[in-house]
Amino acid sequence: PGVRNGQFGAEFPLPIKKLGVDIVIENQIARVALDQTFHNEQNQVLEGMYRFAIPSDAALQRLAMYVDGKLTESAVVERMRARRIYEELVYRRVDPALLEWAGTGRLALRVYPLPAHQDKRLVLAYTQSLPKLYSDWTLNVPLPEIDRPVGEVTFDVTVRGCANCEVTSTSHPITVTRKGEDALVSYRKTSEKIGDSLVLRVRDTRHATTVARETSDGSSYLMVRAPSNLERTAREYRPRTWVILDDVSASRGAMERRAQADLVDAFVREIDEDDRLAVIAFDVAARHKLPLSRVNDIDRTALRTSLRDEGDVGATDFAVALDAATKLLAGVNPEDAMIVYLGDGVVTSGTRNLDALRTQLAGKARFIGVGVGDGPDTQTLEALAAATNGYATTIDLADDLGWRAFDLVAALHTSRVTGLEGRLVDAAGTLVPSALYLRSSQLTDGDELEVVAKLAGSGTPSALELTGTMNGSPWQRRIPLEGTAVEGGYAPRLWAQRHVAARMLAKHEAVVMTPCTAVAATRGKAAVQCPTEIEARAKRDEAIRQEVVTLGKQYFLLSRHTSLLVLENDAMYAQYGVRKGSGDTWAPYALPATIPIVTTAPMIVPTDVADDAVLVRQPIEIFYDHGANAQQRFTAGFDQDESTGWGTIGTGRFGTIGRGSGTGQGFGASGVGRGGGGGRSRVDLGIAAVSSSPSAITVTTMATQSPPTIPDGEAKLADKNVDLADERQQATSGDFAQTGTREVAKRRSVSTGELGGKSGMRGRAGFFDSGSTAAIIPWRTAGPMVPQRMSYPSDVAFDDLTAFIPALVPDASDAWRERLEAIHGDGKPHAIDAAAKALLAEARKALPAGVYRWGNLEIAVDSARRLGWRRTTDTDLTETASFDGTTWTRRYAELGLDVSRTFAEDDVALALAYLPVWIAEPSHYAKYFEVHARSGNQITLSRIMAGKAEVVFVLEFDARHRLSAIRDAKGSELLAVTWGDTGPTSARSLGESVSVGFTGQAIADATTWAHGPQTASNVVVEMPGRLPTYWQTKLAAETAGSPAWRHLQRQNMVSLAATNHRPGLFAAFEALRAGGGVQLGDLVLASGGIATGSTDAQLAAALAPFSGSAGAVARYFVAGRAYGKSP
Repeated sequence: PGVRNGQFGAEFPLPIKKLGVDIVIENQIARVALDQTFHNEQNQVLEGMYRFAIPSDAALQRLAMYVDGKLTESAVVERMRARRIYEELVYRRVDPALLEWAGTGRLALRVYPLPAHQDKRLVLAYTQSLPKLYSDWTLNVPLPEIDRPVGEVTFDVTVRGCANCEVTSTSHPITVTRKGEDALVSYRKTSEKIGDSLVLRVRDTRHATTVARETSDGSSYLMVRAPSNLERTAREYRPRTWVILDDVSASRGAMERRAQADLVDAFVREIDEDDRLAVIAFDVAARHKLPLSRVNDIDRTALRTSLRDEGDVGATDFAVALDAATKLLAGVNPEDAMIVYLGDGVVTSGTRNLDALRTQLAGKARFIGVGVGDGPDTQTLEALAAATNGYATTIDLADDLGWRAFDLVAALHTSRVTGLEGRLVDAAGTLVPSALYLRSSQLTDGDELEVVAKLAGSGTPSALELTGTMNGSPWQRRIPLEGTAVEGGYAPRLWAQRHVAARMLAKHEAVVMTPCTAVAATRGKAAVQCPTEIEARAKRDEAIRQEVVTLGKQYFLLSRHTSLLVLENDAMYAQYGVRKGSGDTWAPYALPATIPIVTTAPMIVPTDVADDAVLVRQPIEIFYDHGANAQQRFTAGFDQDESTGWGTIGTGRFGTIGRGSGTGQGFGASGVGRGGGGGRSRVDLGIAAVSSSPSAITVTTMATQSPPTIPDGEAKLADKNVDLADERQQATSGDFAQTGTREVAKRRSVSTGELGGKSGMRGRAGFFDSGSTAAIIPWRTAGPMVPQRMSYPSDVAFDDLTAFIPALVPDASDAWRERLEAIHGDGKPHAIDAAAKALLAEARKALPAGVYRWGNLEIAVDSARRLGWRRTTDTDLTETASFDGTTWTRRYAELGLDVSRTFAEDDVALALAYLPVWIAEPSHYAKYFEVHARSGNQITLSRIMAGKAEVVFVLEFDARHRLSAIRDAKGSELLAVTWGDTGPTSARSLGESVSVGFTGQAIADATTWAHGPQTASNVVVEMPGRLPTYWQTKLAAETAGSPAWRHLQRQNMVSLAATNHRPGLFAAFEALRAGGGVQLGDLVLASGGIATGSTDAQLAAALAPFSGSAGAVARYFVAGRAYGKSP
């Protein structure tokens, strides 16, 4: 599956969110329904192009599509007219879908439009007969070819009347249960690479004759199955001469050619050692790869080697190959001359008329046609086999090729009926007129006879009479049809499929020319012109084409001359005069009349962003929500508790991981997308995403509930749906409203998601986010979280090491800073009274020095109130971090990189995010709030609303001036801390327990405690980032190679990595390398560009300076490049 886009029709894969395969099998007839939901991730309308295979003997019977959420069935339309209608409707930008025959077993589907960020659900159904060999029959369902994992995969199979059958699968770990007389097969997976085919093998030891009858539209249909019951007498050995024709034309892919080479080797192993064998590879020319040789003398290794370099060019010329084979077989008894063809049977060059090819073989050899892989032209293979008393079969790439070769050779050595014909008779032996079709014109030991017929009169068949030739002698058999018949709702379409195949085959018959004498025109009489053979053939073929179109419409069949067309509505079907199908099948597959329209947020490239705006890196979206709760998007989850994975990669417990599992650590809120609704919300108050009840919070919730990154500064208020930027410019009654108006200004921040065409991920990081419209908890309402990135080794996301660095993406402190800035509003200074200032100063001094455990984080505090921590992320990256009062530094020594950020008054946000008992300088609170003391060791933090102070938070301190609680304006508890003699012993956030602890110890310098005493020589970059154009403008003003220029180039690489500009990254790295050399941190910053934007020689040059401990990163690049080249 894929899409076509742009003026040059470029194609690229389209992800499948859900694939459901529903199968009902009755009397060895399968109804297979493929229910597929695709998703257009792009920011534009696309046309879907879907090429897929169904078994070559299957009959497609249904195409349905949801248009604007409404189920719409297809109509059967003459092929060229259907294409004209489709193209016209695409031009008018309405909703058609066109399914066309693209070869035997090959289908091509075009769908337009695929709306941006929407799902498209399609349903296909086909019917297939499953012949039994001895006691076994096999169902093989080709699955869509797609490299990306499918979000949700389900298989549901009902095998009616087969509760005691043995059901197995060589392709999938299925579950088999029994219900009444039926066997039920199921399979469920999420984020599944689906492979080539679903293969079910069923062993049913019953060998009774079954008769199915059906009456439809006044016509009677009959289907008969019966075991062959041929004599199992050993045939006298006669040496045979074999010529294998290996089709290596351009239509044969590498997998098909390899399978054919395996079959050649298996035939050498299985045929008698005294037989002779030759091998010819061919396309438009025949090349002898093995001369006629005694089988026992063949060097199999040399033969395989000779076939290895063949293929991938040229058309397929059967006449050339057959001519080469018959020349080798000249003088050999035709009964002992065997031509084995391996390929798809599709003739694309030279003689294409079957009648001519049959003539070329007649009386010279037996043709053994083996269709290998998807979509073989079984009609051609069977026709040539029937004309020479040969044999035809198909082999799937998933089959055991050695066993299939043995089975084929064994079938050719057993008793076999050829020239098989049948007729229906009544109880008196009188012929019952019918249009009767045998599945095959030959019958071998272990085969099952299958006959389907449409009765032409009122006679009642009581027996099926068969005639043919076995071992050179006449053969006949009578099969009684008396007794109870089963319902055969599948019989009409199965008969129509065989009838259409017969009519198409009739095009290859010789034209019977009516006697004609040409007469020149005379006065009063027109000339009599006799048609040429070409004209007669064209007239006959056109009559057959029209008949096939009529049959297709009557029985709802896709063929070479008919297509299936879906239109937008009933009025459009009436406008074009086509009859919409009902969607009915003999084994109904029920579909809802309507489904929700699942739409993700549109991608917007902002135009209101300031030139020096802060660039907020949006983490990689690793998971996609296929539950479609509202408009949800989810990102990844490395480094969170219980491996539930609802947040974003690279952020660890310090960023936007979002959800742990009830008590998970992530310092970020839950990951539900743009939905809203009831349920419990998740907040941050120095711990990660603690569950809470909406009633405990009185401030306004955010409507957008993704990971808590607030990347673009425009998180919307749930009650008003107004951007924060607008809130700062106008007065409202909302919690963040300000008095007066302000001039509209350019935005000061932008998300990389917006620059990339996707809307910025927004989220929560504190108790401002909770309220009556808080998001539904995702693990209660969302569908399965399906990885869409980093779930397969070839994903280029693995190349970018910066994606694993938590400090390069926003975290809870960034989200808190955004909220505080929103409260700060107009930027005017706020008052702080002396008592409040004194109490906060005492509280700051009262905090004991030592190591605090808050959640899963251990934070060191020294006597100067510096902070530090050490930890290892769940991706095994060591991070040390420190805050020295002005700069927050997060160090990744093994990557040679420091990420720093300057803090001033906004260290209040740092405390609220990670350690709320840590008290900032008193004046810092006054930047955001009116700060006043009140009795009981309490301080109120208020904002000005319409000229009046409105309390937002109340801080409570114990007798030793340690923070004991934070409450909202109504007195509801947001945070409670219990202190022992030395430190905190317990804490609650929004009523839920927080794991806390304290170890008192003298820490001289928290920075040294975190990073160690050694002086770092890492590359240092600063946050926040800016747009790449910002840095590039500054770079242009500096001298290349200067310290200032090198620092700006590194800042530029931070921005280029954030925006995934890989060519620019590699160029910046090369500029640094030429302008003073590079360090390990530079290699990490530019990793995405180096991995994908360099040649092998350039990669080697880039990695040359790195050895020792830095060599681990270099080896990672080398391994990635080697894997990309592996087959």
